[in-house]
Order: sequence, then structure tokens, then C-alpha cells
Amino acid sequence: MRKVLATSIIAALFVVTGLAYASDAPKIGDTVDDHVLKTIEGKTVKLSDFRNDKEGKGGKFVVLTFWSYKCPTGKRMMDYNEKVAEFCRENDAVFLGISSYGETKDQVKEYSKKKSVSYSIAYDEDQSIVKKLGANVVSTTAILDKDGKVVYYGSLVSRKDDKETGAKVPHVLNAMKQLVAGKEVSKSETTTFG
Repeated sequence: MRKVLATSIIAALFVVTGLAYASDAPKIGDTVDDHVLKTIEGKTVKLSDFRNDKEGKGGKFVVLTFWSYKCPTGKRMMDYNEKVAEFCRENDAVFLGISSYGETKDQVKEYSKKKSVSYSIAYDEDQSIVKKLGANVVSTTAILDKDGKVVYYGSLVSRKDDKETGAKVPHVLNAMKQLVAGKEVSKSETTTFG
């Protein structure tokens, strides 16, 4: 009973916190201001490092996904995160998990080591990137193009299983496949949940 109550309280806090940021969500086509993040390994990551230069070269697609291992949805997203991260590695794109929902840096580090997380995780202690991107719930994901513009914003996967396949729709993986193939994202916005 205590575990259910604690989970309910944590979920309520995510919702209340999220309401404050919901209006800040970027629009498709918006350029995200540069932001400096620190990974849990101590590496500095600047979003601008992945943008095209003045000649329009050298940029990378960037997937930013917000998660929390304390949230049941965040835990369920770990396998999906790994699939997208692997696709990004294979296609010279960047996948960055962002933890900003109440865990300490040491807790995130310990959890990611225990679960053999293969991608970089940034720790957003002051929730500055959460606020900047309006990431009101865990599993909110944004994809930035090579110029730092938002080309996808929403959930990592569908909330419900697809009626035909019986599986979750991998929104972010589908979007990344389209981008790598030189196409526009066919479904650039989805509803976030967490």
C-alpha cells in the first residue's frame, strides 16, 4: 500500500510540475537556443556542437529524451531508448537521455551502470533544459535537425498498442529513419505521457 501511495504521489508531482512547463513546449520548426549540459560522466555537451557550420556541413540529428528511473513509464522506456540510441550510433546521430525529475546524479549514475545503459545521460539539476523544451512529463522527446530546429516533439513511443501489430508505435525511431533517409518526418508531433 505504501508503495502504491508513494508512486501516486510521485506521479502527481510530475503532473503538477509538468503543468508549469507545458506552455513552453517548442513548435515544430523552432530553433532551440544553445544549451550546455553535463553528462553524469562529467563530460560537457553543447547543443550547438551538433549544428551545421556556416557552409551547412557537419551537423547531426539530435534526439533528446527526458526520463526518470523512478517513474514507471521511464523504466518501461529503457528498452526503447536503447533501440533509438543504437540507431543513432549507426547513423552518425546523437542520442542524449536527460534526467531531471528528482533523482540525484549519483542515483542516476548507479542506475545506469546497473542497467548497462549504452548512451550518454545528462543531469539537468536545475531543470533548465526541461523548462526550455517544455518537457512536462517523462518520456517527452525532441528531435533537432542539423540546424538545431525541432522536427519532432512528443512521446518516444505510442501510449497504446497498435491495433494491427499489437505493439507500441515507435514514433521517434520512425522519425529518425525518415530523417536519415532524407525525408521529412511524417508525424512530427505526438501526445506525451508519463
